[in-house]
Amino acid sequence: MAFWKDPAKAYLKAQGIAVPFDEDDDKELDRAMLSANSLDSWKIKDAMMHALIEGSGNMDLLKANLRADRELPPDSLGEKTWESTKSDVEPIATEVAKEKGRHLELVVDLEVQGRIYKVTESVLLNASADALIAYRAGKIDDAKDFLEPWIKANFANAGGKSLPTLIFDEASNGVPKPKVAILQAEALECLKTLVEGFLQGQCRPLGYAPITSDKLIQSEEKAASEWEKEDKGHGGGEGQKDSSRLAWRDRNPFENIDDWNAWKDAVAQPLKTWGGF
Repeated sequence: MAFWKDPAKAYLKAQGIAVPFDEDDDKELDRAMLSANSLDSWKIKDAMMHALIEGSGNMDLLKANLRADRELPPDSLGEKTWESTKSDVEPIATEVAKEKGRHLELVVDLEVQGRIYKVTESVLLNASADALIAYRAGKIDDAKDFLEPWIKANFANAGGKSLPTLIFDEASNGVPKPKVAILQAEALECLKTLVEGFLQGQCRPLGYAPITSDKLIQSEEKAASEWEKEDKGHGGGEGQKDSSRLAWRDRNPFENIDDWNAWKDAVAQPLKTWGGF
């Protein structure tokens, strides 16, 4: 799952190359957080969502843990951040908690390049076990957001469970967005493709990045523009990340555009069709 969200980072880790700022900085951990940036806010939202849906629901304990880990600002700023985040997360978590059922553990055997790979995944069913549930503390509206629900939907349907997916996010307003079940044969082929991409991505930078490859569906020019987009406070393009700069070094990542187009057709387009974004 993590591989397809950032293949460049996965490639570096496979080569034993450390990504700058990927590990916690001991000196930074000794300083109290003075404000919560967008990534910090997301971490708080995500932790709160999981505590309410999958955990004990003990918000006092979660708040104490976040403060201890310096992931929540101190004093009044921390209280303001906490209450604001809670008001965003609670409505979604409440709806998911009402609908969710049990986790289903899946094991699928895939033959890729003449070898059998046993791949496993856990998916969340609804209470009546006739749909999968996906959720996020925020919006699910682009290629990177839809990757995890789509991959899990392929797992379930490849494993013989013909199930649609119900997606809950901050824009669903209590009414989940349904996504169709995937045909078993199609899901099996998709999983084989994902495993093959993972294997290739351990040896070389793969011509795929979720948002950039989604833009490539429109044109090479839009993909290149997205890749090189500068960070102006809302996040830069995928090519500006430390992992991408290290993985591609001084090479033009689009020099082999056929590789990008192959993964666009194999992954980005089916993902976009299923997600409808």
